[in-house]
Parts: sequence; C-alpha cells; structure tokens
Amino acid sequence: MKLAKVFDPLCQRQLIAASKIDKYDKGIAEKLQGRGSGSMDLQLGCIAVLNRNQDEIDKNISFSEMKQREKQFFITHKEAFGHLPDEYKGSEQLIRRLATIQQERIRSTFPDIMKKLRKQLEKKKKLLKKLPPPLNTEAQCWEMFQSMINIYRESIHDNVKGEYDQVASAEKTELMTTSENVETMSVDNNYIDLNDEEAEDDDQDHVAYHIYQLQRKFQKKCQTSFTNFFSKDYHKIVLHEIDRTAGVSLPNCPSYQIIVGLFRKELQKLLQCCHVLIEQMHEYISECSLRLFERAFSNSYSRLKERLKEIIIK
Repeated sequence: MKLAKVFDPLCQRQLIAASKIDKYDKGIAEKLQGRGSGSMDLQLGCIAVLNRNQDEIDKNISFSEMKQREKQFFITHKEAFGHLPDEYKGSEQLIRRLATIQQERIRSTFPDIMKKLRKQLEKKKKLLKKLPPPLNTEAQCWEMFQSMINIYRESIHDNVKGEYDQVASAEKTELMTTSENVETMSVDNNYIDLNDEEAEDDDQDHVAYHIYQLQRKFQKKCQTSFTNFFSKDYHKIVLHEIDRTAGVSLPNCPSYQIIVGLFRKELQKLLQCCHVLIEQMHEYISECSLRLFERAFSNSYSRLKERLKEIIIK
C-alpha cells in the first residue's frame, strides 16, 4: 500500500481484491465502495472474494465448488452485503473487471504500439535495401572485389590522363558564366584566370593538372634560389676564386676548376628544391589515391577497406 501511494498517488492503476471476506469488519460494504474511514477511493474499485482456507486447500476443494460457496456466502450474509452492488462481489466479477481493464488498456495503447512498430519496420526495410548483395561463394566474393579494384584503377587512370568528368566540368562552366561576380574574372585570349586556391579545390583529383602545378612551383623556386650572377657581390666572389688559383695556371688563363667549384656551390641549392617537390608530390598522390579509393570501394565492406587503405598508405 505504501508503494502504491508513492507510484500511483491518484489511485488510477489500483484494483483491490479483498480476500478472506468471511472475516469482515463492520461497515465492509461502505469500505468496498470507497466510503468511510479506512477505505480508499480507487478509480478501478474494490471487489470482495472468498478464498479457500487451509482446511479447504488440504481437502482439495475445487475452484468451481469454491465459487458456489462464495455465492452462497454473500446470500447468507445479507445484513453485510445485501445492499452492495453485484459488481463489488465475487471472483467472477474480479475476472470480468480484469478483462475489462485489460481490454481498455489494449485499446488505449495498441494504436501507438502499432504506429511505432510500423516506423521500426520502415526503418529496417530501408536498412535492408542498403545492404550489399549476398556473396555466398568465393567466386562471387572475388568478382565483387575485382569489380571494385577495376573501378579504382580506371578512376586513377582517367585522372592521370586528364579524362575528367565532363558533366562536372559543364556544370562548373555554366556556374562561372551565370555568376553575378563574372566581372572579377579577367579573360585574356580565351584563358580564365581564377584564384589558385579555388581552382585546386575544384580540381583536387585532376592528377596531371596538379603535378603540372607542382612542377611550375618547382621551376619558380629554382629560379629564385640561385645566385644573381650579374650582381656586384657575385662579381667579387668570382674575382676571389680567380685570385685563389694564382700560380696554379698561366696568367689570363683561369683554371676550369674555378667554374666547377662555383657550379657545385649552386648545385647544392637545387637539392632542397628537389626534396620539397618530391615531398609535395608524394603527399598529393597519397591524398588523391585515398580519395579515389573511398569512392571506388563500398562502405559495406569496412574491414576490407581498412586493410586495403593500409596497403595504399604503405
């Protein structure tokens, strides 16, 4: 009763079955109807039933016979139960009340349950449609794997050769010509000069184009890394090198070792440029290979993708 008051303070879910009714107190009928002291006003009500006592249980009295005794009990004790409505008396009324409560509960909750079930079914059907086709034999597995490998190989081959997606190119051209900011583009001899960063973002998988751009950067870097041979400072360096070889060669016939020495010093500057170019190309090719790989291989085979990704990176 204490738990019921805590979890159901409004008495909406409580149904009392008053057993051992043969040991009733005075005013039992009023209490069963929720009136008087010691009673509870329950929305589901209270029903009096007559249970078997220990002696009747030992004698193995059947439930059907107990029902007859229960009916006779209420008839015999008219002074206590005579004016009590039938819906408050007997185990049959308890069964009927429980069945009614169950029916009402089903009617109130079943539509919502069905609605949730339908949503779950739709969700699961969509997940089923996304599942890859079943692969039951080794040959089918190999065929699926080979098809993904071929797609990956062809995508790399096309991007290296410059055979890019023509649909995407057409969309970009249309977007550029219809842009409100078309005045910001400078057109010269049919060449459109766009921001370098935007161009790289749009064509990040165009392998030949990117390698060409890296080579152009390398070329500029090389040009700026070498000494200005026509400067006054370099003129002093040359004179100093000539002076150092005095006595080694005939006057006015400088040794070829001067040129070799000067050339080697400049050649050392080229190493850093080459290393930077190789690192940039390696980084780009790695990123591009992984991007194309993600498109070629289905996410349905996560373990296979992880293993192949490790191989590509290696």
